Amino acid sequence: MGETLARVIDRLAEAALDPARTEELARFDDDGDLPEPLTTVRCRRLLTTTLRHLHRLRVWTLDSYFIQIARSFSLELGLPLRWWIVEEIEWLQPPDRVRLRSLG
Repeated sequence: MGETLARVIDRLAEAALDPARTEELARFDDDGDLPEPLTTVRCRRLLTTTLRHLHRLRVWTLDSYFIQIARSFSLELGLPLRWWIVEEIEWLQPPDRVRLRSLG
């Protein structure tokens, strides 16, 4: 399980047990889009449903989502087949070393 998904489940579990955490979580629904008010009972049901269907759930950060989209359309975007996001440590390495790593 990824770190982001674990945080989502942790928050939902805390809200299922503690009314103060439920209120804190409910503040994220600032425009009232939820079909019913968020209560500890509802959080328990949501947590149960989420855990039952965990195999169908994908939680991504925005950057990982956009990386996946870019990988899906690499050719259309003119990217090489085996491209990746350069981490800062790679960026700071001498260019010859980075070039050798990308070749094999």
